Amino acid sequence: MTQIGPANIPRILLQLSDRADGLAVTVLDAPFGAGLAAEIVLQRIEDVLRMASQPTFREDVGRGLFRALFPGKLEDVYRAALAETTVRGLTLEMELRFDRDLARVARYPWELLHDGTRFPVQSGAVTLARTLPCPEPPPPPASATPLEALYVAAHPSGWPPLAAQYSDLAGALAGPLGAGTLDLAYLLPATWDALMEWLLAGAPHVLHFEGHTALARTGRFAFESGHGDSDLVDAEIVGAALAGSTLRLVALSAATQTPAAGEGLPAGAAPWLVLAGVPAVVAVQSALPPDVALTFWRTFYAALLAGESIGAAVDAGRRSLRRTMYWYVPALFARAPEPLSGPGGALDLRVDTAAPRSAPAGYPLRLVAWLHEADALAPSAGVVRRLAGTADNSATDEGGAVAPLNRQAEAAGRLSAGAVEVRLAAEGCTVHSERASATLMAGIATPPLWFALTPLRAGPVALTLTITQAGVPPVIVTHPLDVLPGEGAPSEVLLLAHHWPGAAISLDSEAAPRDATLVEDELALPGGMTGADAEGLEAPPPGASEPAAPAEGLDDALDDVLAWLRSGEPTAPLMPWLDEEPARQAASANWLDDQPVSESSAPPLDEQPLAAAPTPQPEAPAQRRRMAGLSLRDLALLLLVLVVIWAIIAVIVLTVI
Repeated sequence: MTQIGPANIPRILLQLSDRADGLAVTVLDAPFGAGLAAEIVLQRIEDVLRMASQPTFREDVGRGLFRALFPGKLEDVYRAALAETTVRGLTLEMELRFDRDLARVARYPWELLHDGTRFPVQSGAVTLARTLPCPEPPPPPASATPLEALYVAAHPSGWPPLAAQYSDLAGALAGPLGAGTLDLAYLLPATWDALMEWLLAGAPHVLHFEGHTALARTGRFAFESGHGDSDLVDAEIVGAALAGSTLRLVALSAATQTPAAGEGLPAGAAPWLVLAGVPAVVAVQSALPPDVALTFWRTFYAALLAGESIGAAVDAGRRSLRRTMYWYVPALFARAPEPLSGPGGALDLRVDTAAPRSAPAGYPLRLVAWLHEADALAPSAGVVRRLAGTADNSATDEGGAVAPLNRQAEAAGRLSAGAVEVRLAAEGCTVHSERASATLMAGIATPPLWFALTPLRAGPVALTLTITQAGVPPVIVTHPLDVLPGEGAPSEVLLLAHHWPGAAISLDSEAAPRDATLVEDELALPGGMTGADAEGLEAPPPGASEPAAPAEGLDDALDDVLAWLRSGEPTAPLMPWLDEEPARQAASANWLDDQPVSESSAPPLDEQPLAAAPTPQPEAPAQRRRMAGLSLRDLALLLLVLVVIWAIIAVIVLTVI
């Protein structure tokens, strides 16, 4: 169900890559001209969306996008491929593949391509899909019957009103619903917590979201809060909650008679859902009138239930809009069929795990795991709580972050680039999702993995994650949980950073100290180790907790001057600002990052991208502190230096006069 279209249809595969001065487009696959490349320039996306109210919007934007995408000889590639498919009576399949850092470019209305004579997508001569590379290949098509779909209609206050379409769509799909081939459920309330509780019992095959998104660093979904106003959830968090499950498709819709601003439309979040692990997303690029939206979604789901691929179902729905002005609005975003490849070899990793510190027996809860590179930043407090479902404890958090507690894991070796499987085991618990998989790759962040479980009895519980690669379990990490009797809700989050010997990872010297409330019997000691053994395992490496050296003071400066006088060579630069090479001017930001972001859509400060951690520098050898004042010999040398300096100054002044 996740395949874009039939594999035997001729296609043009174009790769769009980022360059320092713009973009580059390369023909990866085509009947003619594979390997050709060109530099291209695109108009700002804000300027493109601002033209939507003009009568000639589609023609002007379509011609501009075509000229930008097929400059020079690349237009010959398009003409030759289109001629071949036309002669054979086929449809040309066009795939635009974007680098992972070009998610914003995927938001352009590429369906409006105009080749000088017609809109090839509108005429049916060309089908178009946007793809983004991911480490994992797309999952196989789902063959389960019935097709399980969950409808989420989020209409928070403070946003432009949307038309509620669940009842109309359910009526239009009465046939499949009655035949048992479609299971359509409605989420109440339309909150993030309600969605996560639903996912505890298993993800649907299709998630249909009716609502708004806001564009900041990434897309953000406007869920409802418990009070009816909006609760913005980052698209990466939504995608992480859905990744690795049975979900195959996310549908993003918006229907209204008064189109909202372009930044609030669902397509703005689609690329980041794919990058976070969702196999495919069908989204609208502008608000549709209710009758037009119903026509598209009814036709789309009918084709999907008939066994068509997602790409073919989108084309069927677009054909139903061909005689309207909205034919270009539906867009398909998908995971690239070929998985992203990178350098192999062993990786220096750590595993972060997060779960409530305590939870009542019989209460479903979630355990989240991140497989990080050694120097990766810890997940933010908002991300941890969204995925782990824990209480807000921001009053005790500094800088909106949860301080991780360092732990050492049981490890038989290092993990390498490639696929891994993670299994959860918890004695005395019902584990709802015990297995998850991920692909490790240098330089590519792995989406978080989360597991659902329900503790059945009170007492300390050890949540054990076994990470297996190539059939060998090299890493085992344990996360403690205190299960309480009676009713209640999970407490604040506990975030642990697990390290293991042999992975070239040193514990963070500034991480929070070991939590005193976690006694030894709350931790599952691997391999039947005793408390004495664990004590050695938990001990941080030498120097991890040493206090920082005090700042250099007057005594240090005098020591350097005197050492220079005695040896003729300074032990350290006396004026380092003269010896340092001026820092190079930072490279200009990506040309897409110059686009303004409205204040209303900007993320809060705690969600702004964090600066990369500075590279740790080797510590200078400690210098012996002076325990008394200057000796008479040192004082005489210092006075001699001052006299020489003043004599030189006097000579210069007299010479000038």
